[in-house]
Amino acid sequence: MLTLNLIQHCANILGEILDFLGPADVKLSNYFREHGELGQKDRAEIAECIYGIIRRLRFLKKINEDDNNYKKLVIAWLIKIEVQMKPWIIALAIFAAYAVVSNMDYNDQYEVSHK
Repeated sequence: MLTLNLIQHCANILGEILDFLGPADVKLSNYFREHGELGQKDRAEIAECIYGIIRRLRFLKKINEDDNNYKKLVIAWLIKIEVQMKPWIIALAIFAAYAVVSNMDYNDQYEVSHK
């Protein structure tokens, strides 16, 4: 499950990957090495998000007005792609969109749970 903190990590990684100055898997691996606080499940969720965005990048950029706002790309991926597989994710995406607009702090206390 992506928390707002993990969404922020995804946005940070996308900023590095989408400059296209090296392989995405190497950059992702280096990011995980630099951020040892991320657990195995966190890394798996982030990797799924990053590679999902890369696979659908043209579509997501087309629906996203601001190409350089990586948080919006992550949220667009959550809403347009993942909501079909995991209906609970729409609540997280709406909350994340609100957080982006209102510049909320990204930390673990805003975790959204699903059942």
